[in-house]
Amino acid sequence: MDQASKKTDEIKDVLYVAQVRTDEHVHIDAYPSTERDLVLVSVFPNHWRCADCRSKGLIQKLVSAFTGGSEDFCPGCRAQNESNGFHARAKVAAIVKALRTGYTVADEYTSSTGTGHVNIKI
Repeated sequence: MDQASKKTDEIKDVLYVAQVRTDEHVHIDAYPSTERDLVLVSVFPNHWRCADCRSKGLIQKLVSAFTGGSEDFCPGCRAQNESNGFHARAKVAAIVKALRTGYTVADEYTSSTGTGHVNIKI
């Protein structure tokens, strides 16, 4: 096991102790970079789609797109996905706070949809 893998396991343990975990709103993953010089912590909001939204076919999606309709999410699903995005942005802040004391945070990024990445130097 190389240094990058050991540091990744160590960071996963720190996040677990800080109670920053995957839950029903977000998925969190940590893995070493390709160059093995960073540990990447990724946060992805879970996308919710109700049975009605899941059952929409391609034709219905295209018709709603061309008629000025919204995306393929109903208002309830859209609200749930926005909520998951807020949870994801909060998780990125919690990750940075948990890792700021013992690690060098090289970069952090959060998109408008809530997807976030935190890069930690090894």
